Amino acid sequence: MRTHTNGSSRPTPSGEWFAVLDIGSSKVCCLAAIDDGEGGFDLQGLAIAECRGVKRGVLTDLEETSRAVDVACRRVEQQIGAKIETVVANVTGTHL
Repeated sequence: MRTHTNGSSRPTPSGEWFAVLDIGSSKVCCLAAIDDGEGGFDLQGLAIAECRGVKRGVLTDLEETSRAVDVACRRVEQQIGAKIETVVANVTGTHL
């Protein structure tokens, strides 16, 4: 993932960024981490947003779910001082 500095005082890490999004029935979690070059990663940002748009793994309210995803991602972007351009998303449910 490419990062774009926004004037944050946080130093720009040299590894490869990645972001993960978990969409659940009660919350959306977003995290951003960077490859530490030793087979692991360093967590750089984490945010949770309440979500009532998914029931038992089924999307029931697209607008509400979209809002929660946006809130979680924006909070992480503020923490890391970079724009998230790509995410790996996780959604679970019995229908999948």
